[in-house]
Order: sequence, then C-alpha cells, then structure tokens
Amino acid sequence: MIDLVKKYQTRAGRKVRVYATDGDGPYPVHGAEWVGEGWTTSKWTQDGGYCSGAITRRDLIEVREKLTVSGHVNIYRINGDATLLQSELHRTKEDAIYARRNSPDAIACRPVTIEFEEGDGL
Repeated sequence: MIDLVKKYQTRAGRKVRVYATDGDGPYPVHGAEWVGEGWTTSKWTQDGGYCSGAITRRDLIEVREKLTVSGHVNIYRINGDATLLQSELHRTKEDAIYARRNSPDAIACRPVTIEFEEGDGL
C-alpha cells in the first residue's frame, strides 16, 4: 500500500511525487514522475502498479535511505592466508588496536566504510 510519508521512484529509477492515495477507481494513487525535462502526471494502483496485473518500468518502488558506517577492522594471517578474523567494526583505529592486543597474528588494521539500506541482507 502506497504511503504519502514514504519516498518512491519508478522501477526504472525516475523521480516521483505522490500527491494523493485516495482517488477513485482502480488507480487511486495520483502523482507525477520526472520525465526528462519536466513532471508528467500519473496514476497507480494502491500497491503502486502502473498497469493493473503487470510489472512495468513505471511501477512505484520505495526509495530507502542509504546509510553509512565507518570504522576499522583487523586483518590476521592464519595458516599463511590473510583472513578477516575480527568481524566487529571498531569505531576508531585505537579501539581496533586495543581489540587485537593479545594477537601476534595481526598483519594490518584497515579503515572501512560500508554503505547499505536498512533491511539489506535480512
């Protein structure tokens, strides 16, 4: 069900503005999509379908906020292979160094940045 509070785009990646979700008939969702040089009005089903019963490039899909976390991970050499042993992301390099304080197998400490959308991989 399309919600006025959420952000949407078309399946093809076009920007969308949703104005109303309480219109009449089989296409109660009213809005506009960005087509090249301007906005064009469009209507969708309650579930965001552009054409009832078919999947199209103009269907609405929710745009989820991209989130980013940064920190440091320790890398260890185990049996001659470089392996990520520490699965925990440390906030600072100092925290990562402290976490490996008793491990002589550490060979590096690298900064990492992970970009994701809420719910990825769940």
